[in-house]
Amino acid sequence: MLLTTGRCRRTGRFVLLGLLGILAAGGCPLPTSITNDTNGTFATAKPISLDDSDQAEFTAEITDSEDTDVFDLGILSPGDRLFVDIQTTQGNLDSLAAVFDAREYMQAFNDDREPDGSNLNPLIDITIHGPQGDYFLGVAPYPGSGSTGTYRVTVRVTRGVGLLDPEPQIVYLNWQGGN
Repeated sequence: MLLTTGRCRRTGRFVLLGLLGILAAGGCPLPTSITNDTNGTFATAKPISLDDSDQAEFTAEITDSEDTDVFDLGILSPGDRLFVDIQTTQGNLDSLAAVFDAREYMQAFNDDREPDGSNLNPLIDITIHGPQGDYFLGVAPYPGSGSTGTYRVTVRVTRGVGLLDPEPQIVYLNWQGGN
């Protein structure tokens, strides 16, 4: 399930757990490990360094059911394409992922890659529609799952892909009712 919205905002302890609970090649460097024991809020988000190709790959760990990891993706602009692939590499982690803008408005959310639950790894592939500024990636375990583990994150940004122009849509309303 992929959900995109720009209207969700919470304050206090990182919003990801609350929101998620409610919403129920070659030539690349080797993954970098991120120590993530203190990156559970937007203010303490670990910065991600994109390489010259606007890509990054790193590993991190969810250590308990209350753990939330927040990563600062840097400055993105409207029309940039953001691709985030999260893969569990060790443990029984059933993770959730969300992307937020600097206002802490959720821009995208993904739980399971496959609707039938056959692949529990999140995948986000969106074009940024929000304002230019810092964007954040949040990763947490599915609420109540008790799952933990190590995961690998692949981030790719394609700059200036562009936004599609809105297309008019005709909607017919039938007020006659029915049986």
